[in-house]
Amino acid sequence: MKTIILRYSILITLLFATLYENSIGGFEYHGFIYCKSPTFCTHEQGHALDTRLGNPSQSDAFNTAVIDYANHALLNNNRNAIVDTIIAFPGVTLPMSNNGFATLVQGGWGGFSELYATIYQMVDGDIESIPDELQRFYEVRSW
Repeated sequence: MKTIILRYSILITLLFATLYENSIGGFEYHGFIYCKSPTFCTHEQGHALDTRLGNPSQSDAFNTAVIDYANHALLNNNRNAIVDTIIAFPGVTLPMSNNGFATLVQGGWGGFSELYATIYQMVDGDIESIPDELQRFYEVRSW
């Protein structure tokens, strides 16, 4: 049974790699990472971390923390690249983006899962560089 599941997972990974080759820079599927560059690999590692930690990006706590962090920064005139990304991110504060294959399988690109991986990518995987208000969602401790 494990052999069948492994072969199925590898087949799905190769299929996605073929479909994504000409559209985006990478993807993560059950721990398999496909990417075209180190930057995209870091983004996909963010997705893998999210999966490994039990998908904190899909929790109400993460969603609330993201919005609260951005609002607090704006109110205190403390904008930075992460705040600007949150403000303009599809599926967080704006409608989902129509982006090829992602639109077919997810209804569009964006949302808190993509934001989670994008923040991880923005700090090049350095969790210590993630704002304190969001850092706990990237650590192996309870969130």
